[in-house]
Amino acid sequence: MRQLIIYTELQIKKVFRTYPAMLLMTCLLALILGAMLYLQSSKAASTMTGDEDSKAAIGIVGSDSSPYLKMGIRLLQNLDPSKVAVRFQQLSHKDALASLKKGKLNAVIIIPEGLTDKLLSGDVSSKMTLILPDSGASLEPLLIRELSACVSVIIGQMESASYALADFYTASGVTSAEDISDAQTDLLYMSIRKLLSRSQMFTLRRMKTAGTLTIESYYLCAMFLLLVLLTGVMCAGNYIRTDHSIEVLLHIRGFHAFSQIVSEYLSLVLFMLLLGAVFMPASGLGLSKMPIVFSELSSGTHGFFRNYLFFSLKAFPVVLMAAALDLLLYELADSLISGVLLQFLASVLLAYLSGVFYPLSSLPSAIRVLSPYLPTGQAMLYLRKSLIRGNSILIPLVYLLTETAVFILLAICLRKRKLSWSHA
Repeated sequence: MRQLIIYTELQIKKVFRTYPAMLLMTCLLALILGAMLYLQSSKAASTMTGDEDSKAAIGIVGSDSSPYLKMGIRLLQNLDPSKVAVRFQQLSHKDALASLKKGKLNAVIIIPEGLTDKLLSGDVSSKMTLILPDSGASLEPLLIRELSACVSVIIGQMESASYALADFYTASGVTSAEDISDAQTDLLYMSIRKLLSRSQMFTLRRMKTAGTLTIESYYLCAMFLLLVLLTGVMCAGNYIRTDHSIEVLLHIRGFHAFSQIVSEYLSLVLFMLLLGAVFMPASGLGLSKMPIVFSELSSGTHGFFRNYLFFSLKAFPVVLMAAALDLLLYELADSLISGVLLQFLASVLLAYLSGVFYPLSSLPSAIRVLSPYLPTGQAMLYLRKSLIRGNSILIPLVYLLTETAVFILLAICLRKRKLSWSHA
């Protein structure tokens, strides 16, 4: 026992020499991830406030062919409450297509010559053309198709209503064509005002179902797990060895593989905890200043900061599992370069398969089936469940502790194998 304590102290002193550099690297990595979150949230916020650079640009080709159409587009942009998100540019056909290819426009609408006059005369054969940039397989074509069908139905119903109003006036004894025309115009204006007031057509509600997280909280869990995994990459230089003479000497003197691995594991866990003791409060303060709402951490009697720190404490089993996995990967490495590369690739691959970079719901079914059987998949599940009030974390906790023990035992077996080869 005394040898275990002494060796653990030596390991702690060794890794703590790199503590300032590790803390700086962790903070820089967190700042990069935080900057990405901030830019995304700022972009969303600027869209809501109507900043010019955040509006979706739509090019209009052919609007100069009719003064009425040109005036209608101007009125559309001024009357529509969604003008904070859309801006129109009247361009030539060549300039519009060039801007679309360069990414300066989100879409181009081509209006054929004489469209307004044809519509007024009852000719509906002419069609406008909507050009979108090629974005591969996505939902955009389906949404555009459904939106076009919806607009066609609305226009058809407005036309039917106009004819029905004329028949009603005629049946009521109104014979003045001017009065009937004025009534039809008033009906169309009223319909257009109601149609363009999209904010009154629907109310946006965010409904969180039981057992699920908001996307902000989901990526908070993902960022935490990714940082823990990458911390193992940064610590690789302290634990990967090419010369095993010290381990062999300790083994000869009775300090065997089990004690060596346990000592190194305790030092690694303590090192991660001390990194977290500085980083987690600082990151909590930073996240509280960002324009992102973490609903699960902002609810309750306590504020976001206290809930965030409590979440960090509950995430301790994830640190235990990650440290055990790190030691196993360290034992598999024959050199520092191969060890760092193995650690990084394994961390990125496990993170991807566990839904860190993309939500599991958007990944292929094979990955969704595989994820719960991965250690990082259980870690992600544990973090998500720990944020949801009333959810039991017992099952993923048992999985994490079991995997921790298995990884430590595997690392001990690998150390025994190395010691036997070196001693022989």
